[in-house]
Amino acid sequence: MAIFSGLAFFAYLFLSSLVFIIWSLVKWKSWFNNKRARSTIILLFMSILVPIAVVYISSNPYETTGKQLSFLEGGQTLERLVTYRGGKPVSLTYRKRLEPNGPYLKDSTWVFFNRAGDTTRIEVYKLDSLILKKEF
Repeated sequence: MAIFSGLAFFAYLFLSSLVFIIWSLVKWKSWFNNKRARSTIILLFMSILVPIAVVYISSNPYETTGKQLSFLEGGQTLERLVTYRGGKPVSLTYRKRLEPNGPYLKDSTWVFFNRAGDTTRIEVYKLDSLILKKEF
């Protein structure tokens, strides 16, 4: 679905930009000789921006929040909560960094949810190694 939305977005953006350019080349004298010139240009510009926002929202239905947690066992833990637009959770994950500038490794219990909010999968990691995986 995201690939189709992306292709549709670029096709629409290309076609609407082409129409905007051609129309503005043909009508530029009449646009700037009357009082509606500014509103016409704003309307054409918005006809490109609104579909961009619609395609972005439809192709990216998630919101991500993350926060640094305290240093635990000599490492820094990062908690990441991904939610659907509306607040229901998609996943809750944890990563741990052992060195100040080192990579974040998968750690602790990861929980995944469906759109109804029910748990669909639980994965337990210890420093990037999968220990347990349970699907519901």
